[in-house]
Amino acid sequence: GLETTITELSQKLDQLEEFKTKRDRWIDQEETHNAEKTKIIDDYELRLSKLMEAQKHNEIRWADDIRKQRQRMHEEVKAEIQDQMKVEVANMSTEHAQMGLDLKHQSSLMKTFMAESDKRKER
Repeated sequence: GLETTITELSQKLDQLEEFKTKRDRWIDQEETHNAEKTKIIDDYELRLSKLMEAQKHNEIRWADDIRKQRQRMHEEVKAEIQDQMKVEVANMSTEHAQMGLDLKHQSSLMKTFMAESDKRKER
């Protein structure tokens, strides 16, 4: 009886030892796993913050580009309008000069006509 009990007890002890070894191994594995998980999460968070930083810089650069483009377009339109106005002014002054010549011509024609009609009256 006693030997059987000793044998059973030593078997149970062996099982306990085995279980303890397994448990220690699981704990180690879990700690390793958690460490890896934390590292992966930290890496992703770092990458994400870098991406967001880059995105912010891009948005600032894009906004700046858009602002510069608008400014360029505004200046181009302004230059075009100024050119058109120069052309218009030049055309108008040409027209004015022509009108002046026409008026001179007409007044000289009128003088001639008046002079001729005066001569007719004298006859």
